[in-house]
Amino acid sequence: MKFELIPVIGTMIDLYSIPRSPARFQEYLSLLQGGKKGDLNLPISGFNPMAKEHILQKLAELKELSAEQIITDTVEGINRTFSEEEPNTTFRMVLNLADDLKGAWTNRYTTDYDSKFKINALVNRAFCTPYFWTSEIYTEQLIRTRTLECIFRTINWVQHPKPKTLKDHID
Repeated sequence: MKFELIPVIGTMIDLYSIPRSPARFQEYLSLLQGGKKGDLNLPISGFNPMAKEHILQKLAELKELSAEQIITDTVEGINRTFSEEEPNTTFRMVLNLADDLKGAWTNRYTTDYDSKFKINALVNRAFCTPYFWTSEIYTEQLIRTRTLECIFRTINWVQHPKPKTLKDHID
């Protein structure tokens, strides 16, 4: 089992540079679906395609902190440890930034739960999506921790049956 980062910060900065409009929403869908309606090409569903301007500031903060490089460095360490398990499987990691400040459709609690426990469709498509929040202050440690949490959750999901009980979820 291997993990690799698909960088999206630059892509999302470009997306959010488009004024809020149907054109921005269509561009978001194009990125998400990759030209195939109903498919998942790039797992960016944590992003609100119609987010307000503050999202650009938060993306700039992640870029300035070199968040994607921190994720890549973290992933390299994990890959050395877990490369023997399921050696033909590569999970693509995509940072997601959920708007819990000014987003009209993002509920922090349900989105956080879904990002951790409703991941079957992502795992089946070999995606791993660490979530960050617009209300957070980003640090290198936070980025490493979220990356590791997401990786270990994915590994657990692959190695164990889908959780059914609360205890299964907690484990």
